[in-house]
Amino acid sequence: MGPREQFIFEILNLSKADRWPAAAKEWNLQEVFLEGGGTCICGKHPILEQCAMHNKYTGASTIVGNECVKKFFDVNHDSAFRAMKKLKAPEAYIAAGHIVADAVAHGVLTE
Repeated sequence: MGPREQFIFEILNLSKADRWPAAAKEWNLQEVFLEGGGTCICGKHPILEQCAMHNKYTGASTIVGNECVKKFFDVNHDSAFRAMKKLKAPEAYIAAGHIVADAVAHGVLTE
């Protein structure tokens, strides 16, 4: 089974729907984070840009790599990951206002 097939198989197992288009609509992006050594449900390892996904019908949660989120769920949170990387860099002690606003809008930064 290839990564695409494994991804769909795993998501279907965690979903109420038994067909891909309906199952994909059950999932919401809950959180994005940078953490080395993660594994996407497609089997890709290691991943750094991780997305916590939550199924609104089954209550299931899973970790999906940023690339798979964009590919399978048509969600693009690259700006959130760019902001996190900039804020983690030593030279990022003073962040541009738009970076901070974007990070707050995506839930990356909180009080």
